[in-house]
Order: sequence, then C-alpha cells, then structure tokens
Amino acid sequence: MKREVSRKKVLPAFRIDVAELGLLRERLVALFKDPSSVHCSLTLELPSETLRFDTFEELKNHQGLPSTVTNFSLWLMEGGRHITIETVGIIGSKPQVRVEGESDAWCAGAVETAFIFFTQHKAPYNWFIAAPIGWLLVLLIFGAGFASSFLAKDGKVPLPAFVGWLSLVVTFTLLYVLRAKLFPTTVLSVRNADGFFRRHVAELTLLVAVLSLALTVIGWFVAK
Repeated sequence: MKREVSRKKVLPAFRIDVAELGLLRERLVALFKDPSSVHCSLTLELPSETLRFDTFEELKNHQGLPSTVTNFSLWLMEGGRHITIETVGIIGSKPQVRVEGESDAWCAGAVETAFIFFTQHKAPYNWFIAAPIGWLLVLLIFGAGFASSFLAKDGKVPLPAFVGWLSLVVTFTLLYVLRAKLFPTTVLSVRNADGFFRRHVAELTLLVAVLSLALTVIGWFVAK
C-alpha cells in the first residue's frame, strides 16, 4: 500500500532576498530523509520569459535579471516527498506552501517550517493586504452620512470634514485598484539596485494614506 498525504497553508505577504531564500532552502532540504539527493528547482516568472534554475549559483550568475521579482516558485523533491512554495498565480492570489508526503507528521512539520520562516519576513504592509479594503471603502462612503449628523452645524457639513472624507475615498479607492502593483504579496530582491524611495514606495504610500486617515478623523473632531 502506498499512502500519500497533502497539506497546504496560505502564507503572509513577504519580502526576502536571494540569501534568505537560500536559507529557507537549506532548512527545507534538512527535512528530507536524504538531503544529498534532494532535487531543487527555482522558477522566476518575468513579464516576457520564464527562467528555471537548478542551483542558486545559476541565479546569482545570471545576467539581466530585474532588481526584484514578484512571481516565483521554489520546488523540492526527494522520493515521494515534495515541498512547493507557490507565489505564481493570478492577480491578487496569495502565496502558499504545499507539501506532499507519506505521513501527516512530516507534512505538517514542513508546512510549519515554511510558514514560520515567511512570518518572520512579513512585508510591512501585510496587515493592509489582509484587511477587507472593499468593505472599508463602503464604510467610508456610507459612513459619511452618519458622521455628518454629528458634525453638521445648521444642517451643513463643514467643508474640512467633506474634503477630508472625499480625499480618503479617493485615496483608498486608488490603493484598492492599484493594490497588485503597489503591494505585491511576494517580493524577491535579486539585488539592491534601486534607491530607498523606490524600494519602499509601498510602505511610504501606505504611511501617507494612514496619516491622511488619522488627520481627517482629528479634523472631524476639531470641526465639531
């Protein structure tokens, strides 16, 4: 009899570099019965091509790679055991770890090893991706009516409150529409060729949005 067990788990949004991905590979390889016979494959999905590497040395020596890659997958196999880190998928899809083997214990251990690693490398904006942005937009739009009943003077909504509410709706609408571009769920840094602002454009954009939200709420109370 041959028994096959499969386990998978959704991963948080993360940002890692090649060295850190190599560290994860070492930890996962150590879980197999014979680490020396584990076959590893790393696939990068670029806009115009797909690249597959059997070793990280191949990746480091390859010329012409972009500074960051957002779609990639890591696959390890030895015998009937498989571990796959999947980040390639449709827009808005979440990365996940998928494990196959002959025992529940081994599969569960491999899944948790990968999950803990990526939890330690969460992207600063992971909380924003996990938040229900669509519902937040609905609350911002329809919640204005309730807010106006507290803020209105002589039946009129103060101009600062209206402007603040409108800016929030526009800001979060843009963040929602451009979320796949601004807040990628997976980022593999191949090299540090970009400047500080370009590397952290997602975090800075989100920081501005959160500050706008805070200032708007404060403005509502001041105007009341």
